[in-house]
Amino acid sequence: MKSNKEFILSTPISIKPADDKIDHNQQIISLGSCFAETMGSRLANAKFNVLANPFGVIYHPSAIAHLLELSLNPSKSIEDGFDQNNGIHFHYDFHSSLSEDSKAKLQAAINASIGNTAEAIQKADWLILTFGTAFRYYLKTEKRPVANCHKMPAKLFDKRLSGGNEMLEDLNRVLQLIREQRPTLKVIVTVSPVRHTKDGMEENMMSKSLLRVLCGQLAKENSFVHYFPSYEIMMDELRDYRYYKSDLIHPTELAEDIIWTRFAESYFSKDTTDLISQLESIQHDLSHRIMQPKSEAAAKFLHALESKIRQFPISLPEEEKQLAEKRLEIARENPPAQTP
Repeated sequence: MKSNKEFILSTPISIKPADDKIDHNQQIISLGSCFAETMGSRLANAKFNVLANPFGVIYHPSAIAHLLELSLNPSKSIEDGFDQNNGIHFHYDFHSSLSEDSKAKLQAAINASIGNTAEAIQKADWLILTFGTAFRYYLKTEKRPVANCHKMPAKLFDKRLSGGNEMLEDLNRVLQLIREQRPTLKVIVTVSPVRHTKDGMEENMMSKSLLRVLCGQLAKENSFVHYFPSYEIMMDELRDYRYYKSDLIHPTELAEDIIWTRFAESYFSKDTTDLISQLESIQHDLSHRIMQPKSEAAAKFLHALESKIRQFPISLPEEEKQLAEKRLEIARENPPAQTP
């Protein structure tokens, strides 16, 4: 009989180290589902230059492609798709985070998001696309697809499962346009590990399967496109409900940590990883509560922190700068005792 130590309760996903590495000198765009926002936030916290979901959360690959096309042609009209509900104006191609109390304000917010994305594309080294679902909704009256239903009545929409060729054509078209403008751009595609159980379990699996095939085709047909297995890590390596939040849909913070670690192992060099470790050490020290600020131990701690910040090659964000300055003022007022 096998001992407990001999039972393997996980299926590790084998991920090859990427040939091209992401570093802090490069610019990144992360677009797509709520998991794209999660990854974008983690990249930003690690002080990478990243633009994350400027249009809000977008789940469908073709909807993402459409927004990228708008960004490549900012002068293109977006008059179609505006609507309002209870005084809140929105656009069906964008997430509700861009809603405003007037159409003029909404138009300005949308134009700003398109402009920011257009500028980011011209500088981007990496584009990370996270696909959430292959199901798409269409307005019955206008027969047009929407990226977000904005909690409008279900009777206004038809729901359809998109074909793989349709999504592939939309994405290939826009990726080639971006590639023409940014020849060195590299793309990472992934399937969101968030389950769309409201579609139904069978429907969710069918949708995710289509997205996985789509990612495979994109990588096969475009040498600059690479696949990262977020979905596989969640489904196989983390096959346990303890890795889900109470809604049994979204990954827990621990699951996100593990997926982030696997991403870092593949796409970050040792120098980049070491830099992130230094940053985490500084952030940990900045959050440390000093009980006796005038003590010798506190003085030594604060002067060690000052040395870390001085040697760190990346500028800290304003909030952390202010906190660091307060800590270092205390350090300067209380120098450590000199060893005789």
